[in-house]
Amino acid sequence: MEVVKMMKKIIAATLALAVLAALVPAAMADQGDVKPYKGWIGADSPLYPIKIFLQKLDVSLTFNNNEKMKKQMAYLDERASEIKAMELANNAEALEAALEEYEAGLNELNNTTQAPDINETDYAALEPLLYHHQQCFYGMMNNSTMPLRIQERLRYMFNETVRVRNGMPFYYYNNTSYFIPPGQMKKAENDIDNDDDGIINGSKVPPGLAKKGYVEPVPTITNGSKSWPWDEINYTSTTPNAPHMKNQNNNKNENEYGNYKNENKYGNFKK
Repeated sequence: MEVVKMMKKIIAATLALAVLAALVPAAMADQGDVKPYKGWIGADSPLYPIKIFLQKLDVSLTFNNNEKMKKQMAYLDERASEIKAMELANNAEALEAALEEYEAGLNELNNTTQAPDINETDYAALEPLLYHHQQCFYGMMNNSTMPLRIQERLRYMFNETVRVRNGMPFYYYNNTSYFIPPGQMKKAENDIDNDDDGIINGSKVPPGLAKKGYVEPVPTITNGSKSWPWDEINYTSTTPNAPHMKNQNNNKNENEYGNYKNENKYGNFKK
């Protein structure tokens, strides 16, 4: 009888530990690094499915889309850290489990960002987060000590992070990239409420961006040729506030991630 009671206490304590570990995600990547996970319940733990379940429950019970997105970003970063730790431990099975959860988390996060009530400041943090993950996958995907299926899965996730990151809409002006949540961008383009509150100089601009004093860029006509402000920018790796990973070999109108349309004030990263 005493043994049964003791076992119940151990199980209860274990579950309490799992709950605590699940709802306190590791700090998100900083300074460009994805650090190996050193928390209580990694991808190689028998409690890993319980942690994932509790985190998904936490997200599903968060009804504010912006707060939901922030939680999903934190949990996605935790998945990246778990993947890094399992790669260093050469644990292919646990690494594959973490990759599966990362893919699911990335898709769910991408869906949440489409909501119209996403805050653009929080949304902007997604770009560097995905960049760090992209670099992490790039550094691991040619690890020959891993089974071929894991290498292929890492390449796939590298491409998926690139795809999602490249699909983030933005405004670019005066050496600054303003990442705009897709829901805000659609609302601004369609002027759904017809109250003209997103119109500046005759063009629709997301209200959050308008509050920052954004002014629509206008072209200069010289000898019949039209040029835009960004035509004069020499993109380098030190261009202030520009998106990561510039391709310095491209022309001034276009870099690896910005396809700055001649007739438009905004662009989508190339897919």
